[in-house]
Amino acid sequence: MAITLSSTSTTSTLMEEDEMRFRLEKIEECNLLLSRLDGGIYYIKWDGILPLTKYSAKSSIQKKLEIRIESDIEYGRFIYLRKPYITKKIRICGRDSSCLRSWNTKQLTELLSKLSFLR
Repeated sequence: MAITLSSTSTTSTLMEEDEMRFRLEKIEECNLLLSRLDGGIYYIKWDGILPLTKYSAKSSIQKKLEIRIESDIEYGRFIYLRKPYITKKIRICGRDSSCLRSWNTKQLTELLSKLSFLR
């Protein structure tokens, strides 16, 4: 006995996989561009709905995305201390850069286009 799948369900799962793959590529590109920026505070004019605010579509304030890049010196975390090394902390509107995973695809592409103009 063979089980056959309908073509619509197969097509929709392939489209979802392509969308997820596309999103992951955009997230990786954004993280790469963010890590190349120098330390400091960057304000980017945002055209769409801000991803990190709940009711930004209804607010009338000028929409700007704040990107804060700070360098920290970290030491080994084990019993035997290692040499210090420098890390970059990237914050977008007060949150860690890992919040990019919760953004939708349109917001990611907009951020990517804005970051490409900064560099």
